[in-house]
Amino acid sequence: MIEDVATWRAVADSAERYQDRRVFLAGDAAHTTRVAPYLGTDGMQPLVDDFSLEIGGRCNSRAVVPEPGQEPALHEHPRESKGRPGSRAPHVFVERDGAAVSTFDLFGRGFVLLAAPGGESWSSATLAAASGLAVPVECHAIGEPQFAAAYGITGAGAVLVRPDGVVGWRAADGTGASEAAVRAVLTQLLCRDDR
Repeated sequence: MIEDVATWRAVADSAERYQDRRVFLAGDAAHTTRVAPYLGTDGMQPLVDDFSLEIGGRCNSRAVVPEPGQEPALHEHPRESKGRPGSRAPHVFVERDGAAVSTFDLFGRGFVLLAAPGGESWSSATLAAASGLAVPVECHAIGEPQFAAAYGITGAGAVLVRPDGVVGWRAADGTGASEAAVRAVLTQLLCRDDR
């Protein structure tokens, strides 16, 4: 039996300014992350929408290989991430054994390489590098046309997804596909120092 229901709305608001003459706002005084229905929020500006706040958190750590020039954002709308390293891997329906399943169903047991139809060189390089590092990696060739667009890659690109469903690395195309390249990626994602 439900005894009580408390409604709330997820928000991430910040003050319009952090200084007024000799008064400074810092820490919890400068932002809110949850607003109860009875509070008003005059002077507060929304930083991100609810959807991005709830499931669009970005991982900015050494366990991600960012792309050159990639901004270290804290949140990003999942539909706009397009498989950017550090973001949650996008959902795409793919066919497996005659049934439509989500790409999410491929994650959770270990590292997963998702390769576009022309990304076989990434798959073979990944399997060789993973074997040399004794790291289990599943490789899946994804032929559905919406896959490449959702993950921001071309027909020869690939993404490496961590066990937690976060994109750890992305190759937009087949350029540079080699065992050494993938070994360096896996070494960084595992935070290993193999010197």
